[in-house]
Amino acid sequence: TISAENSIPMQVLIKTMDTIMCRAPIIRWVYSPATQVVKAVRSLKEAPFKRVVIVEFPREGMYVLGFVTGKPVDVKGQEKIPVFVPHVPNPMTGFLLLLAPKDIIDTELTVEDAMRMVVSAGLLSPAAIKQPAKN
Repeated sequence: TISAENSIPMQVLIKTMDTIMCRAPIIRWVYSPATQVVKAVRSLKEAPFKRVVIVEFPREGMYVLGFVTGKPVDVKGQEKIPVFVPHVPNPMTGFLLLLAPKDIIDTELTVEDAMRMVVSAGLLSPAAIKQPAKN
């Protein structure tokens, strides 16, 4: 099926509007970063994140959101979990930490909600970040 968004006239219109918005003196300060955020979130919808966690990083007493990205790996005979900690507000870069399971706090946040927090620099945060109920 062909959508209006994919039609050539619509693509030309979108590109023209984008060019105008990026050149407008005050509007471009908001429009350009906003479009970058939208593109980043769209590209991350296919990201292979398993779950959202909280980890202590970069030092004791400071906590950040992270995303479990894969299966546990063996590091010097110890099981480590790969956790991606994104940079704010550009989640395309960040740190890959290999952490012991005991150092990871699970959350009930969805990947989408966590990404919303990251790209908004915390402005779009839930009232509370809950841990899953333990059985």
